[in-house]
Amino acid sequence: MFQEVKVPKETLGSLREELVEEFGFDLNVILPATHDTGSAVLAVPKVEDTIYISSGTWSLIGIENYFPICVTKALDYNFTNEGGMDYQFRFLKNIMGLWMIQEVRRNYHNKYSFAELVELSRNVTSFTSTVNVDDQRFLKPDTLI
Repeated sequence: MFQEVKVPKETLGSLREELVEEFGFDLNVILPATHDTGSAVLAVPKVEDTIYISSGTWSLIGIENYFPICVTKALDYNFTNEGGMDYQFRFLKNIMGLWMIQEVRRNYHNKYSFAELVELSRNVTSFTSTVNVDDQRFLKPDTLI
């Protein structure tokens, strides 16, 4: 049912013949660093004590290690270890990214661009509270409006 586990950078082979005909060229298919976060972290300069933030719908903040960090405190703070390139580990935590603003825009039926939403927010002076964007209630509401 499951195929053999393969590691990033492993070459799977070339394209199928029908794809070579369609594209007009051949190439080697090489496994990436798992998903977009793994690939983004590869672009981080390799210097000591570097922390990365990969931001999108969700944001991830973390470090790369040659060993997993498996202590209770890490678990308590919702950190995890993901397999990385060259047998390293991405020790990271999910933090709120652009999810909330994407949901606001979606609930307004994409009427406003992101830039327009930012500009509209600048004109609001009566709102003086701070919103904890990592609060559970914001993870997947049915609607904001």
